[in-house]
Amino acid sequence: MKEKKKRDWKSIIGITVLISFIAPIAFIIYKIIVSPTTNVEQIEGVRVKTDYILMLTQCVLGVIAFFLPNMLSKKLKIVIPTNMYIVYVLFLWGAVFLGEVRNFYYRVPHWDTILHTCSGAMLGALGFSFINILNKPEEKIAVLNGVIERIEADSKIADLELVDKQKVKDILRKMDSKIENRIEKSKQQWEDRNYRIGVVTNQTRAKEKIITGEILHLDGDRKYSEKSYRYYRKLGLNAIVKYIPEYRQPRVVYQLLESYNPDILVITGHDGMIKRGMRYNDIYNYRNSRYFIETVKEARKYDKQKGKKLVIFAGACQSYFEAIISAGANFASSPARILIDFLDPLVVAEKIALTEKYKYITIDDIAYELRDGRDGIGGIGANGKMTKC
Repeated sequence: MKEKKKRDWKSIIGITVLISFIAPIAFIIYKIIVSPTTNVEQIEGVRVKTDYILMLTQCVLGVIAFFLPNMLSKKLKIVIPTNMYIVYVLFLWGAVFLGEVRNFYYRVPHWDTILHTCSGAMLGALGFSFINILNKPEEKIAVLNGVIERIEADSKIADLELVDKQKVKDILRKMDSKIENRIEKSKQQWEDRNYRIGVVTNQTRAKEKIITGEILHLDGDRKYSEKSYRYYRKLGLNAIVKYIPEYRQPRVVYQLLESYNPDILVITGHDGMIKRGMRYNDIYNYRNSRYFIETVKEARKYDKQKGKKLVIFAGACQSYFEAIISAGANFASSPARILIDFLDPLVVAEKIALTEKYKYITIDDIAYELRDGRDGIGGIGANGKMTKC
């Protein structure tokens, strides 16, 4: 039996109220244009231009006030209780939409008094909430990065347990062994196809020389960037790997593309959903996806100017797959919002670099070599970047 998902009333009510503020704006502007300047006949209930201008002003201010709690929450690094937020939003709705747009101030007796009473109670409760937040002892939070997966998460330090050092060493040893096995498997594939990357030999059979696509790999994890470089080097791929924290990647990618002029761009690091199982389309529910999206957009600006036709992979664990693809990536993670393997971005880059230019690669051509297949990585595909000499 499937577990029922809880409705996110905060989002449902918030979106409904926001729409009610924005939807009437076009009608109000129309009424400003066609309404009389004065009510000459003094007919009760007839609105003039100034009434609609006031209504428009209140709708715009209502939209600004709607976003104010989120702005304060991020600026002051505090959590506003959901119930308090809902009461605040409903008060705005009653004051702006019902009061002004639907004319409740005139239609409903004592509507203004009701709102003033509610606002006093709301401000009192808000004051007590802030006192409670300020008096609450600050808890130390640790930011955690995955050792074998590209996940970022946080936890209260009090909830953490130390892992035995030997266990960590064993995990890292298995990871290194997995990387080496993958390298040997890849080398054997190219040997079987009678290819020799970058050189020609006159052994028992001639090896066909190939020139692989050039890779620029930006990684938000220093240790992963070092392992990635060793992986590319052992395969004989032409790759530049840069350790650049996720938040800095959008600022530097254009300059790096100009410097190295690659065929393939890998944008990765760590990521994760802040609240799993909900708010899939909220960019702020992802730790680093917005930086990957911005980096892809910057890369496409370069691509458009230079006509390079870059192949781009972007993302990490649980990344906002749909938004990254919409920004211009060919491949991205994570369609099923799962943890991806450290090697997954490297496997995608390797496949593109070692596939002939006239061949088009889809995710189906790569999925069987990824730990979690199409759940971990998806995309629209791209042409290979390899040329034969």
